[in-house]
Order: sequence, then C-alpha cells, then structure tokens
Amino acid sequence: MEIQQATITEQPIIGIRQVVDDPGPLFASASMRLLALAGSRDVTITGAILGVYYRVDENGFDMAVAVPVAKLPESLPDGISSGTLSPGGAYTAIHRGSYDGLPDAWDEMKSQIGGAETAMPCWEEYVVGPETTEDPEQWETRLVQPMG
Repeated sequence: MEIQQATITEQPIIGIRQVVDDPGPLFASASMRLLALAGSRDVTITGAILGVYYRVDENGFDMAVAVPVAKLPESLPDGISSGTLSPGGAYTAIHRGSYDGLPDAWDEMKSQIGGAETAMPCWEEYVVGPETTEDPEQWETRLVQPMG
C-alpha cells in the first residue's frame, strides 16, 4: 500500500454519529437513511459514503457514517447532524479489497508513517464498493489520516 501526503480542503458533511462496538450495523442503517436525503432538504451529496472515526480504542468506536455535501443544510431530521472535515495536511492511501482488510490497512499505514503526529478524526472513503461491484477484490477504500 502506497502512502501519500495530501492537502485536504474543508468538506461539509452530514452524518449519523454513534459509539458502537461493531460499525457494520450502523453502516447498513445510516447509509440508507443518508442517501434517502439526496435532493431533499437542500442536500446535494458530492461524493462517496464516509466512515469518520473520532475515537477508536478498546472500548469501541466513536464514529459517524457520513456523506460529503455541497453545503450544510439549514435543517436536518432528528438523529442526523452536520459538521465539517477540517482542512490541512493528511496521509492517504488506497486499500483494495474487502472491508475485512481495513484494520490491517490502517495498521500498515500507521507503521509506514511511524511516529509522525496525527490528528482525529480520521476517515475512510468508500470509493468503490458493493453498490458498484459484487467482487470484493475490486473494492477501493481511501484512508485519510490528518497530520497533527
């Protein structure tokens, strides 16, 4: 996996944030709910679904399933919040393959960047996934780890 440095621009997002032990069920329900907002309530989705991780530790994940939007809407349904991904430098990489390989991909990224200072949240952008192809070997997930 090739690690690159990138400059991230500020990105408005809307999402559903929860503390969970297993992200899978949250992705399933939140993705459908967020995508259903497209075109309504002044919501224009501008990219792929995101997994935004505010905290990851032995107690689980404080995370949001989110989508990037053209602008933050004035109002959202209950349980959906808005925010931004902050601009700045970041390490990025593309993981190719099943989502089961994401923990190892993050470990590899952390190993390659060594002791560099990083910041939270970090996120995953699901560029190519099961909605595009049933073959998990074709899936692509962009990992983004902001610099500290």
